[in-house]
Amino acid sequence: MDSLDKISAEWDEMASDWDKMAFEYRDIMEKEIWIHTGLDHTSSTAAPLKIVDFGCGTGLMTEAFMKNTQGQEDAPKHTILALDASPKMVEKVREKIAANKKHWGDDGAVVAHHGYLSHFEESFSQEAKDYIKEHCMGKMDLIVASSVLNFVPKEHLDATMKALASLLKPNGMLFHTDWPKDDEKAPDGFTTESAKEMYSMGNLEYKSSTVITRNMFETEAKVFVGVAIKK
Repeated sequence: MDSLDKISAEWDEMASDWDKMAFEYRDIMEKEIWIHTGLDHTSSTAAPLKIVDFGCGTGLMTEAFMKNTQGQEDAPKHTILALDASPKMVEKVREKIAANKKHWGDDGAVVAHHGYLSHFEESFSQEAKDYIKEHCMGKMDLIVASSVLNFVPKEHLDATMKALASLLKPNGMLFHTDWPKDDEKAPDGFTTESAKEMYSMGNLEYKSSTVITRNMFETEAKVFVGVAIKK
């Protein structure tokens, strides 16, 4: 797990500054989730969603999910499993939950754990494994991986995709944003074909993909957006 441990250590170093580094990306991409999946997540008629925030960082995306329904008595009560390889990132999520439970939902609405899905049994705590096996395996409606899958080492991608797929219920969806392929800037970025190949590792079916352009941090950025579904 040397390559994974190296990545974890690198993200640990960014944990204290991550909120100010990534908030604008979060604000833009959170809107894209609902556009591309078609899921209703705020109306009074919407069913509560069980969501995995994979590569959750300091919980910025999870924070947005919970904020969308804050103060709405008839809004759906989502539950979220926030996962990251970085212990310090997950520590930040837990600190936020403890400091403001009203914002983060009812007790237990957000659960955060660190580990590597490709090495589930070896890297997650026993508490995390018990919770995930009982409450999440085959039960999740949506997995959000916001600028994460490009960072998974190639030798661990197959196992990671199989683990992600095992969390989804039938018709559950994986939504991800990553770098699009660019021969100069991102030679390992995504294309529709490489996304389909990745989805097939978890026996997920391709639903859609596109490259969008958005203004972030005073610059124009291209982002690959992909959606796959479990049948």
